[in-house]
Amino acid sequence: MANEPLNGMTLRDLLLDCAERWGYADQRGSVPAIPTDAARLALCLRKINAGYREFLLANPNWTFLYREHSVLAYPDGDGPDNIDGDAGRYRLPGFISSAPLSDWKFVGDSRPRTYVRRRHVEIVRKRRAIQTRRTGIPDIAGVGTIQVEDGADQRASGYEVVFWPAPALAYEMEATFRVDGHTLVDLNERHIAGQVHDRTIIAFCNWEHYRDDSDDESLKARYKAELFGDRSTGDIGALGRSMQIDNLMRERHHGTTSTNRNAQMNRRKTHRYLGRVSVDGSYLSETQ
Repeated sequence: MANEPLNGMTLRDLLLDCAERWGYADQRGSVPAIPTDAARLALCLRKINAGYREFLLANPNWTFLYREHSVLAYPDGDGPDNIDGDAGRYRLPGFISSAPLSDWKFVGDSRPRTYVRRRHVEIVRKRRAIQTRRTGIPDIAGVGTIQVEDGADQRASGYEVVFWPAPALAYEMEATFRVDGHTLVDLNERHIAGQVHDRTIIAFCNWEHYRDDSDDESLKARYKAELFGDRSTGDIGALGRSMQIDNLMRERHHGTTSTNRNAQMNRRKTHRYLGRVSVDGSYLSETQ
């Protein structure tokens, strides 16, 4: 099963949108461009990632935080995600930074068995070290930071999945992950939420920027209302609209009948969030 492509804005898109609004865009060409000044670029990147993280944390139950990812094995180790030409090691996308929620399952046309059991990555690596040339149907798999040479920075290397034994055929295996945190680094990297949440992420970035770096209280109030809503006008704000959209997507997956208790609970939960959001922006303070 092919991985669902991300369709949200790229970091380059976010940079251009925010930098132009904040007055940091490079205006020397015929059209505005992302900042070339190193200090301004660093500031924009910091504010954008801070706003993006705040958006991800705004609702711990965003549906897009749960993502299925499949790996297509290349027995010769020559696939686009193989690490060091190893048929048993595959680089994972940047938004994955933890173990899957359950075992890997075989998908596609070739299904030699149902599951590949998940294990701690060090257990898988030790098994591979003992039986270095073993290939066949993967039995166990572990996810961890990519092993690099001594002295290299593992934190910047990303995550990998390691299979044992190394796949002998082009098996396709899939697992479900929860995205715990995600920092945008590459300019062509897209955020994980999807294009329906583009404007909300930008609203978070704007609020992050003006909340700390502006002395204009009317400007702060404007961007706060844009994000969290304005009770005087009945506007629920960008965050409220994103939560409504996400709730509809959840109901689409779990059913919409009046007897669906989960859907009803999700609706009530969303309304409680929105009540807090529209008052003071404390969108995680549901119990206060």
